[in-house]
Amino acid sequence: MILVCNLFLSSDAFGHHHESGEVADGKMYTAYNIWLWPSHNMICLNYKGARNRIPAGTEVENIQIVDFTFYYPSNIDVIQEGIEFAIAESRKTYAIGFNPSYHPGATVKDYLRWMFTPKTLEELTSAFTPYEIAAIKEGTVAQGMRKDAVLASFGPPSERHTRGLHNNTWVYYIRKKEQLKIHFSKNPETGLEEVQQIDV
Repeated sequence: MILVCNLFLSSDAFGHHHESGEVADGKMYTAYNIWLWPSHNMICLNYKGARNRIPAGTEVENIQIVDFTFYYPSNIDVIQEGIEFAIAESRKTYAIGFNPSYHPGATVKDYLRWMFTPKTLEELTSAFTPYEIAAIKEGTVAQGMRKDAVLASFGPPSERHTRGLHNNTWVYYIRKKEQLKIHFSKNPETGLEEVQQIDV
């Protein structure tokens, strides 16, 4: 079963960190870096430990919600929902699974909205510093980056371990049993939350 859905549904799960804007030409782009794993390991947790990734700002098409099969060691296959899309240039298709137990308070439709944007990379990063833009293009997070820049590089943190974007510690997964914690503190000059410490 395939369901094409509205790309601009709203949710308070993580706030509106990517504005939908007006889609004048109908083009859509990845809103953050998506790491590439074997197809059954591509999930919305977006494990950061893979060598290759789909860069933020990559033009995509044919975005839709589909059935996605999770393969477990117990040999019991579980069908959940997932997000499918194609890279516009190569037409290569990817499917990313959404397991609700990993994302309390969020839905697959939230991730579909967070994962894609009508903004090009230049538009998405127009308010960022050259330092932040370089980190996003490298798929990294560095000290001094603001929260919006971290979102453009890594996407939303784990809902299970991060109680909203207002929290000063965000947790991401490098691999299934390996986490990365990003600690933010307020810059006294700008009043903005910036990365202060990164724990692996």
